[in-house]
Amino acid sequence: MPTLFSWTIKAHGPVSIAHGVVSGHPKLPEGEHIHTSPILRSTQEEGCILLETASGSTYRLRLEEMDSSSNGSDPPLADPDRLGLSPNLWARCAQARQRAAEGEEAALRAFCAPCTLRLRIVGTTSLSAFWSDPDCRIWCAPIGRHLGTFQDSILIRRYLPDMPEDFQLDFRYFPFPHRIEPYQISDGTKTLLIVNDGHQDVVFGYPSHEIVCAAGMITKIDTETERWGLY
Repeated sequence: MPTLFSWTIKAHGPVSIAHGVVSGHPKLPEGEHIHTSPILRSTQEEGCILLETASGSTYRLRLEEMDSSSNGSDPPLADPDRLGLSPNLWARCAQARQRAAEGEEAALRAFCAPCTLRLRIVGTTSLSAFWSDPDCRIWCAPIGRHLGTFQDSILIRRYLPDMPEDFQLDFRYFPFPHRIEPYQISDGTKTLLIVNDGHQDVVFGYPSHEIVCAAGMITKIDTETERWGLY
């Protein structure tokens, strides 16, 4: 069953449509941002929602994967009552998202290594990032996107006023089909932990030297040995 990550369910006039990052769909690219056809039926199970759409597809949406920036969006979030779901569903999703973020932070703290970036992906789309700075403090790292003339790139950066510039977090990569190709890894990133939450493997590196980040697994990458070809 396909899964939607970083999802929202929005009201588009008389119908509701889900938006998110898709994984495990037989026809759509892994990690692509999509919107579904109108939702016909929705059911709530333990920790997730199942949506049946007009195209005949069924999607699984885990509560903790709701997009935390979806409140106040335009178009607005759909009313859970209209979907036949519990009225407090969006609040429960926010609580589940907070618990999940705390779990990611705790996992990085338990790894106990400075200058480590823990990056959760589906396909080549980054969903969340947490960084352990040179003093082993844990920070949430914003994920941005640079729209290039020929190729977009993903920017994951965190700058701290009390930290030398060389040891700030600055990790950038080009997203190609099934492959993450880095072009900037700062000294503030000695280790990468790639958490592949998707249904398909993703390759890190270049055609001449590739590291497979297996689906459902965490791949540790020592960036000190993976800096060839960088700007």
